[in-house]
Formats: sequence, C-alpha cells, structure tokens
Amino acid sequence: MTEYLDARQQLLTREQLSARNRQAADNHQILNPPLESGAAVLKGSFEVTRLRAGLVLHRADVEDLHAMTIQATLNPGLTLALVMDGCADISYGRQRFLLGPRRGGGKLLREGLLTSFAEADSFSRRSQRGGSERTVSIGMAPEWLEDGGLAEFASYASVMAFSRRHLASLCWRPSARAIALAEQMFRPPRHVDSLHRLYLESRALEFLIEALSASSLAVNPPQHKGLRLKEYQRIDRLRALLDSGEADQLSLEQIASQAGINANTMQRQFRAVCGSSVFEYLRERRLRQAQQALERDGASVSEAAAIAGYSSPANFATAFKRKYGIVPKLARARLS
Repeated sequence: MTEYLDARQQLLTREQLSARNRQAADNHQILNPPLESGAAVLKGSFEVTRLRAGLVLHRADVEDLHAMTIQATLNPGLTLALVMDGCADISYGRQRFLLGPRRGGGKLLREGLLTSFAEADSFSRRSQRGGSERTVSIGMAPEWLEDGGLAEFASYASVMAFSRRHLASLCWRPSARAIALAEQMFRPPRHVDSLHRLYLESRALEFLIEALSASSLAVNPPQHKGLRLKEYQRIDRLRALLDSGEADQLSLEQIASQAGINANTMQRQFRAVCGSSVFEYLRERRLRQAQQALERDGASVSEAAAIAGYSSPANFATAFKRKYGIVPKLARARLS
C-alpha cells in the first residue's frame, strides 16, 4: 500500500507522458497551454503496459496540474474504458463523452464505455487544473481480436461485427466482480516482472469477457426469442444488477421496480434470455461465489454455506453436490 501511495505523489512531465502514450497511440501532443520542456503536467501514477501483441493496458490515477487539452490518434481496434473515480472529459472522433461514477438511489454507479475504431481517428482529453481521474482502459488491436483466442468465445461474431462499425459505442454497467478486477489491476501484488505481466493479463482478460459479452446484445440480439433490442438491453442491465450483489436482499417486486418493468414480464423475458428465473439465477451466482471461496480462499464449508445463503451446511452441501458433482469439502481439499 505504501508503494501505491508513493506513486500517487510522482510528477509526470509532458515528455514522459508522450513517451508512454506512444505505446498505444500516434501523434500524441498537448495542444494547450504552451509548456516548457520538462514541465510537469500530471501528478500520480500513469502506466501503459503492453500485455501481448495487440493488447495494451492503461492505468491512470492522476491529478491534473494544468487546464489542458491532450490529443492523439488511435489506431483501429476496440477501446474499453472504466473511470473508477473522478471525471474524464474525452472525445473519440467527433463524439464527446463525460465519464465517471455518479450517485443514483444513494449508491455509487459506474459505467464502462466500449468503443470501436474501424479506422484511425482522433482522441482528445480535456482537463481542469486540480481535476482528478482514476481510470483503467484496455486497447484491443484487430490482430488480437482475430488471433487472441476469441474465436471460441460464444459472442465472437457479434464482437467482430461491432468492431467494424466505426465509432460505435456501448455503455456497460460492470458487475461487482469487474470492479474488483479493476482494483486488482491498480494494486497488483508484488511479483517478479514476468509474473506481474501475466497477473495483469489474467485480470484484463476476465474484465474484457464481461464487457464483450455485453456488446453482443447491442450488435446481434437473437430475435427468434421474440424480444426487441431494447428488451434485451434491459435484461442485460438487470443481469448486471444481479451480478453486482445489490439485489440479494430484494424481493421480486423490488427487483422488477429497479429494472423498470413488472414482475411477470421480467420473469418471462429473463427466462427467455438467461434460461432461468431471476431467483434461480441469483442462487446459481451465490453458489459460484461459494465455490470460489472454497477453491481460491480456503473458506470452511460453514463459511461457504453462508456465502451461498444457506443457514444449514448440510443443505448447502446437497445443493453444491447437485451443481458441481462433488461435496464442498473435496472442493476445498483441491487447494493442497
């Protein structure tokens, strides 16, 4: 933690900023104000990491030292950005976005932005002195999209269709797991260099899978199930709500109210898209969380039962074996 806090006090000059951005963008420049060589422009941590050919991770936790406009040229591919804190005033081509968390219903809501560049186009960022931003973003070049293992991804065709629509954009509400992955990319454990990069790549890939799955509904919804695009998008937002854990203690009617739909219609449409009822989906999700707690964290069977929402470890063990084919104690034993 001390290492991270110290990094937030570092000063970044305009030359350092340009050098790091050149890994992912061309023609990087500060349009205004005019600054002397060696002038500090940002305070904090700004890292650009090439995870593999065509896959680049950006992490910025910075405070702006000037009111300025930064411009660069982004090459073809997809860009995924999530502003965790602060605000980002950016433009892709002629499209302008104000990204950052907002308050809604007494809670902090975050939205990621997935944008397609079918051809090279401009990127710009405007900032005010004293403004701050904590952002994780991932750039995916066409060669990575084609050869990076996505061919076996269920929504591969939809993702590729999305990538061919220049400046197409999709807002996506990340789950609690995606937020946790972003935090892990900001604060990775101390590893040797090779494992450090592998750790970041594993988190970035899981992060991407969730966002790219969301893009499939916007590009190629399965119309044979009788739902319109807006209805699919609403169910996708509902699924993100369920994945966030915010609906765990809500009644069916309360969940439907959050989704802006009546309970009967919600159940019918959710089953058409997801193949289960809302509560069956929640139960499955909590069982997956319990499985992860057993296998990754070494949780006891009683602790895992509580995570899954079971007051009886015996009932939890029965449900767990029905789902995964082994008793929870054996899942935990696989740690050793």
